[in-house]
Amino acid sequence: MKSKINGNSIFLPAGGVCSGDKWNWFGTYCFYWSSSLRTNQPRYSLSVEITKNLPSSIADDSPRYWGFYVRPVHE
Repeated sequence: MKSKINGNSIFLPAGGVCSGDKWNWFGTYCFYWSSSLRTNQPRYSLSVEITKNLPSSIADDSPRYWGFYVRPVHE
């Protein structure tokens, strides 16, 4: 991914999602957690899904027990 603001880039691997004891969609999708919880349902958090074949991403509410990646960011 490349920033439209400053041109900096970041590599986000298509790591899939862990559901139970197995990984799904490895190499096709990458799912990352945000730091935002749903205030009315704290068992869910906002996540970002990036699809290998699409240039855009999708923000969605996901159950927090799913195994998504976390991308640490330092200012």
